[in-house]
Amino acid sequence: ALELLNEAQEIALQDNNHTLLFWIYSNIGICYAELLDYNTAIDNLSQAFDIASKHLDERYKFSVYNNIAGLYMIDKQYDKVLEQCMPAYNAAVARGDSLFVGGCATNIANASINLGMMEQTAEYLEIAEEMLINYPAELAGLYILQADYYRVIGDYQEAYNRGLKAINAAIKYEKTAMIPMAKITLARTMYDFKDYNSAIRHAKEGLEQTANIEEQRKLYEIIAQ
Repeated sequence: ALELLNEAQEIALQDNNHTLLFWIYSNIGICYAELLDYNTAIDNLSQAFDIASKHLDERYKFSVYNNIAGLYMIDKQYDKVLEQCMPAYNAAVARGDSLFVGGCATNIANASINLGMMEQTAEYLEIAEEMLINYPAELAGLYILQADYYRVIGDYQEAYNRGLKAINAAIKYEKTAMIPMAKITLARTMYDFKDYNSAIRHAKEGLEQTANIEEQRKLYEIIAQ
C-alpha cells in the first residue's frame, strides 16, 4: 500500500492536487499506524492537516481529527480519543453532515465502552445508527460495536445476532476487512456464554482471515483462555 501511495504522491505533487495529496498523506498515516509506527503516522496526518487548513474546507480538517483519534484508539488512550472526537462531532452536527456525525458518534461510543461508560456508549450508538441509516455500507462496523456493547451488558443472544449481522453486511458491501473484528466479538461472546467450542471455532475462523497483528493477538488470547 505504501509503495502505491508513494507513487501517487509523486503524481499529486506534480499536479499540485491538494485534495489528492490530503488523502494520500491521510492514508500513509493510517498505514504507518497499522505498522505501529505512531510517530511517522502523526507526521503524515499533520501534513494532511496542514493541506486541509490552507487549501480545503473544515470537513477535511475534522477528518484528520478522526484519524488521530484512531491512532489513540490503537494505542488504547481512550480519553484522548474522546478529546479528538468531541470537537469533530460538534462541528459535524452544526454542519448537518449526517455521515460524519455517524462516524464521530461511532468513535465516541467505541472509546466510551472501553472506558466503561455504558450510558454514554448506548447514547452514541443510538445516534450513530440514526445518522448512518442511509449509509448501509458504513453500518458493518457499527454492528460490531453494538455486538460488543450487548456482550458487556450480558445480552449474549443480541450480541451474537449483531455479530452475525456485521459479517453479513461486511460481505454484502465488500467490507471484508471487518470480518475478523466481528469474529473477535463473536468469540468473546461465546466465551462469556461458556460455549467454549463455539468460541474457539470463531477465533480460528478469524485467524484465517486476518494478517493484522493486533487482531491476531486478540484471537490467540481468546483461544488461550
